[in-house]
Amino acid sequence: MSVQNWHKANYRQAIDLLKDDKLVWSGDMEQIRKLLADVFDEHLIESNFSFSTLNYLAEKLLEEENDLTV
Repeated sequence: MSVQNWHKANYRQAIDLLKDDKLVWSGDMEQIRKLLADVFDEHLIESNFSFSTLNYLAEKLLEEENDLTV
């Protein structure tokens, strides 16, 4: 998998998590989660993955979601 495809998959998964109304978020996160999903979506649409901070943030958001340890 190329680095660009890796970022695309991470962004898509982060967007899905952030927009999921069934998940419980802290009050602070609740206020910004949909806006943050829109930021990821905008960069995904443009295939713009040059922002290392967004790449890092996507990985952190997905860290526990993708943890396969038992």
